[in-house]
Amino acid sequence: MAEKRPSGLSMNGVFGIINTLGGTVSYATLSGMAATVGSMPHDVADHRVYGAAGLGVCRRWLTEPVNCSVEGPAGSNVIFIGDIRLDNRDELSARLGLGDCTPVPDDGQLIVAAYAKWGAAMPDTLLGDFAFALWDSAKSELFMACDYLATCSLYYRRLGDLFVFANSISPLVSEPFSSPALDVEATAALLRDGEHYHSRRTLLAGVNQLPPGSSLTLRGSAERIDQYWSINDERSQFSGTAQEAVETLGRLLSSAVRSRVQTSYPVAAHLSGGLDSSAIIAQAAPLLGGQLRGYSWMSVPSEQQEREDPEWSTGQLLASTYQLPLDYCALSAESMLQLLTAHDLALGDTADLWSEHILRGKVVDDGARTLLSGWGGDQFITHYGNSLYAQRLLSGDALAVVRELRAPSLRRSLANLRNFLLLPLMGSLGKRVMPGYLGFASEEVKQLAATGEPLTTYSGVFVEREMRNQANLVHLCNRLRSWYAAGLKDGISYRYPLLDRRIVEFALSLPPQYFRWQGEGRYLLRTVMADSPPLSLWYRNQKAEPARVRDATNIVLATMRLWLHDRGEQLKVSRLVSTEALYQAIASATSEESLGSKEKSLRFWGMLRSILVLEMENRYSSKEQER
Repeated sequence: MAEKRPSGLSMNGVFGIINTLGGTVSYATLSGMAATVGSMPHDVADHRVYGAAGLGVCRRWLTEPVNCSVEGPAGSNVIFIGDIRLDNRDELSARLGLGDCTPVPDDGQLIVAAYAKWGAAMPDTLLGDFAFALWDSAKSELFMACDYLATCSLYYRRLGDLFVFANSISPLVSEPFSSPALDVEATAALLRDGEHYHSRRTLLAGVNQLPPGSSLTLRGSAERIDQYWSINDERSQFSGTAQEAVETLGRLLSSAVRSRVQTSYPVAAHLSGGLDSSAIIAQAAPLLGGQLRGYSWMSVPSEQQEREDPEWSTGQLLASTYQLPLDYCALSAESMLQLLTAHDLALGDTADLWSEHILRGKVVDDGARTLLSGWGGDQFITHYGNSLYAQRLLSGDALAVVRELRAPSLRRSLANLRNFLLLPLMGSLGKRVMPGYLGFASEEVKQLAATGEPLTTYSGVFVEREMRNQANLVHLCNRLRSWYAAGLKDGISYRYPLLDRRIVEFALSLPPQYFRWQGEGRYLLRTVMADSPPLSLWYRNQKAEPARVRDATNIVLATMRLWLHDRGEQLKVSRLVSTEALYQAIASATSEESLGSKEKSLRFWGMLRSILVLEMENRYSSKEQER
């Protein structure tokens, strides 16, 4: 049975100001924030001052519009603003005694009622994607929370007596507020690690992000952060059979997809040709009656590329089966240069995925406001389970392991032993320090990176430990935060069915053998989808991407050389990057370096990251000089 939902579902830009001394917030200052948030695509907006609090929202409708305002339920002292999609509305309504209410309570009203009943424990009762704030005027207290993986982000900053917050960074660092300096330590860590892995700091000094699965309570100037969900929490283990696990996943996946396609507009979806995105398409297409469209990062292939890499034909097969259009994204050096010079890492999108920018532009042009993605599946429920054999070996099942890994050819048998036994066993000897991208960093940045906590990862014998490592690294949340920031800017709501909290917690509860059952990797999702057309797709080998990777690398190199020609002379002075070494490396680089040894690959991609940091440094140095 479908959840009872009101009309008026939307994606929202939210923002607010709290005067921690209790003075009245300036309406002009709040309006300045509203102007910045209002530059993002929206249909309707409202902002109001409630004494010591100023709150605002800009809505972009996903379903039929309703009257929009920033106000609390009648008779309540609590004001709600948020960007939220609740997936357990019926359950929550029943627990709150609101199941028979007419009209149906909206998501904000349910959250206010849940807060009144459970207080700070309330976020753990919610399922869905959310970032929200509640102002309790009776207590003079602000309460903010984001969902368990921070699929929706919240940022905040203190400016004297003011506590300012929003679900994007721009309103916190634009007029009427001063632009902050770069956080040099965080930037050094970014260059060292290749991504922004910190759960709380941003790349701007004094601007913080709420960690995943956390809430923040502010009363006066006292601030407290509580974590209500952690990947490391103890959970009961699934004790059913493999078939029962398949049936459970089937129900959870169906519910996760259905709850994420409720919109009055066309729906877009990633379609890479891989298992995860293909499964989401196959589940969503029958629900949408021709309103689904697929998008691929790749350009239209040549005949030679098609022979080298069947990823293109896999996507075409799925699109043909479900009669949906499939758009390709042609990234060129010229278009990437425009993106590179305009992109501001400090505003939250640090994912180095340039084709996604082109893809979002196509999605907007086609009138969609929701983008489904299979991303995140192989971190959890579609984990490959490659280390299972090593785990069984250590438990004394050596003969069975050898039998299962034996292949028709000696070469294949040796490869199996290397991939499924040797590498996991070596990985379990200890945590591995992540490689660095500091080849072109200044000496100051290298010293800061050396004094910071080195990033470590685990890729060893134990499947559950690998999954926990993925979340603890914050790599997962970095991608989610990045696409959330970019999606708000473009008016696109990203949805990740395979990262539904119920599915992730189910994955964490499973015995490791269910991820590679009877030699079949990613067994559960393959079996769930086995009867869905096209039947030939679900048990194919995993996709390979040599042609796409090679083409992308050539584009990146050509872009860096264009950048050197156009921008190099303007950006020679840098505190963070050794520009002379960088410019020499770009001039002599070859695309083969990126596919060569680990050292050469790190050097190649370190050039691109150094360019991004140079552009960011120049942008914020100019603002500092203006001040």
